[in-house]
Amino acid sequence: MKKIYALTALIYFSCFYAKAQITPPYFNDFETNVTGWNAVSVSGSVWQWGVPFNGACSGINVWGIGLTPGFAANTLAYLYSPVFDFTSFPNGVFSFWQMFNTELYQDGTRIEYSIDNGLTWTLLGSAGMPNWYNSFFITSGGSLPGWSGTLLSCQYHSISVDSLNGNATVQFRYVFTSDFSVNVNGFYSVDDFCISSSGSVCNNQVGMDESTFFGNNPFSIFPNPADQSATLSYQLRENESALLRIIDVTGKEIFRKNIFETNTFIDVKTISPGIYFISVEQDGNYEKRKIAIIH
Repeated sequence: MKKIYALTALIYFSCFYAKAQITPPYFNDFETNVTGWNAVSVSGSVWQWGVPFNGACSGINVWGIGLTPGFAANTLAYLYSPVFDFTSFPNGVFSFWQMFNTELYQDGTRIEYSIDNGLTWTLLGSAGMPNWYNSFFITSGGSLPGWSGTLLSCQYHSISVDSLNGNATVQFRYVFTSDFSVNVNGFYSVDDFCISSSGSVCNNQVGMDESTFFGNNPFSIFPNPADQSATLSYQLRENESALLRIIDVTGKEIFRKNIFETNTFIDVKTISPGIYFISVEQDGNYEKRKIAIIH
């Protein structure tokens, strides 16, 4: 009887969340606005929106399990996206950034989608696809594929959702599951969720106000997008330095240098066009900002 009530509640929540619709492109870095995002936990830990113990991929906030860290045994928790109108949205791309630390093949996360107001859910993608799931099965998730193991630095993932074109009510959900053993240091976090057309950049993903704060020090990059060069402005403390790095969307470092001045010139002529992260690190802390390089 309890299982029936739980299933009824899940269907109710799914249908409830499938009310408002958003027409892509769509981008959310989860800094200030999480309208339309909803967390439902059947058992164990819950999805939380906030500041994680190990930092975000951009800004300070993420959606995550184990922000403190640690998650409960026997967790089944859902994070529901807003509902999107794909009626006329060909060549769509679903992307996001993530970090995690779970028991390999035991605890982890998969993504599902619904096109019928949450009545049925289908696995998004499959194991073995480029830049997608790293585990062919997760036992706590009914042996379905997903992400598990250890990823302690931000990594970008993307997948085509062109097959969903023509559907008026498209909704996604992150499904986190754990087995009977507790992972005291475990966590999973999601940041910079994006739905865009292939070959384009989501609204507000880059080209926005790229100023942020690193402690009490302002950090900005201009121009953004950049063609031949860019200038990084960072208020260094007297007689100190910081490490500047440029990282591509796979997490690979392609440039680094120590900076000793407030304004640092960066030559990007030899860097291939695309989306990158600029990271400034000092005293064990760091901040990342996105930059688009165009030629």
